[in-house]
Amino acid sequence: MVVEVEVFTRQQPKKRFWLLGSRDDIATVGRNLTVALGVKFVERESGYLGGAHLRGHRSGLEVTVQANFEDDDGYLTEADFRDYTTLCYITQDLTAVPLPSLTEVGIDLLRVEEL
Repeated sequence: MVVEVEVFTRQQPKKRFWLLGSRDDIATVGRNLTVALGVKFVERESGYLGGAHLRGHRSGLEVTVQANFEDDDGYLTEADFRDYTTLCYITQDLTAVPLPSLTEVGIDLLRVEEL
């Protein structure tokens, strides 16, 4: 007796990964992103992320706002962008409309990748 088994793999939607930077503090960047993107944030604490940081989401969008901090070994989180004191990591479904420009509120696009 031969049994045939079909395997269905559910592919994860592809993602767009944004890195944004600002010279404003974390709270100011969080307020600006709330207005611009409609994301509500919760303040969290993590030594791994440099202490106090913000996490937020809405449908198809996950956001972390944190300091561009120096770790115990003296390395900045994003050494290529040392002029930016605050970083925003945004993960977005690739099918969603790309983010609008946020330079008017002091948030610059540093890098974007699609995987």
